[in-house]
Amino acid sequence: MNAKQHEGAINLHRDTAHCWFKHLGSDFAWIGLRSGEHLGNGSGKNTDAQRNLVSFRREAVTKWRQRVIGRYLGLAPEAVEFETTPEGKPLLRAEINSQRLSVSFSQTVDACALILCRERLVGIDVENVSTEDLPLLAQTYLSQAELGAFQKATPAEQPLTFYRFWTQKEAYLKALGVGLDRPPREVEIVQTSVAGVVFSGDSRLWQLDHLKPWPHTLACALVEGASVEIQTFFGEPAQ
Repeated sequence: MNAKQHEGAINLHRDTAHCWFKHLGSDFAWIGLRSGEHLGNGSGKNTDAQRNLVSFRREAVTKWRQRVIGRYLGLAPEAVEFETTPEGKPLLRAEINSQRLSVSFSQTVDACALILCRERLVGIDVENVSTEDLPLLAQTYLSQAELGAFQKATPAEQPLTFYRFWTQKEAYLKALGVGLDRPPREVEIVQTSVAGVVFSGDSRLWQLDHLKPWPHTLACALVEGASVEIQTFFGEPAQ
């Protein structure tokens, strides 16, 4: 696609990362009405409605990502196109990525997030904090050191403790572009300083920020390198 650039693109400095969040709840209440479907009506025949809602949700999130990223590239949303690595990591198509942006996405049932930075690896994960199956999840995915910290936490602290570990693992694996092909249990922070954090088996410094965009929602934003400022925004950039 030959993309036409627009004036007024957001200039993102290499030592700054922008993290965007959007809550999906109100959008999808409206979508349900617009589609003419009523979920959970007790009839047990809402499969088509559920599929419609999933499709609408996916389309709405994709368009939101395109609108946000388009503001940084100076492009119309429909001109923002992605490709993926063989491992499934999303990349902006090279011919439109004049700003050399790295991007990462995450989504829960009712929220989505993305992070952008120039010329640095980035990763993001957002999760709804839950108490369901926590002991089993901790035993399966946490390293021995992390599991010890989880078990020492009080029952009230354990959900946040687990999801802090989990989101930083996910954000790191997304930044590398390997996903869960690398066992999460093998991923842990082994060094923390004012300059950043170091993960097991990786000598690079990373900037890490744990964020709580809404109650019961936890996110981790991760950027390669030292002295990077992570700024947080909600919704989408003004035109």
